[in-house]
Amino acid sequence: MKRRTLRGTLGDTELRRLVVDDGQLNHGYLVKEFHVWSTSYGGARNSEMVLSLTQDITSGWRAEDSRQIGWGAMITQTGGVESLQTFSLIDPDHIVLRDLYIKALNADGGNYMIVLEPVTLTDNETILTLIKEDRES
Repeated sequence: MKRRTLRGTLGDTELRRLVVDDGQLNHGYLVKEFHVWSTSYGGARNSEMVLSLTQDITSGWRAEDSRQIGWGAMITQTGGVESLQTFSLIDPDHIVLRDLYIKALNADGGNYMIVLEPVTLTDNETILTLIKEDRES
């Protein structure tokens, strides 16, 4: 099975469903890379996003919510010297079996690129993954 790359642009606090359940619960995806960057160039610009296994994304980055599996940001600052900071963190212990959602947490939205690697699970691994996916904490 081949890697998949998903990319796009989100608007102001937009939520988007990226992977739709195909009904084959023994086939899933691992998020290998998650990149976030602004849609504008120059000056102060920010972009913050979260990847989740549910559309119920409340406020911010919540590590205690096991349904959130990735966090990314790009932040620039101006004031004489321009600086650029990027951040990307992916929970290494996750598998996307059903749906994957992405949400922009800032008013400017931004661009994203996600690299997914297909995985095949045993029946027992599938059951454990489904249990974890349905828990908030």
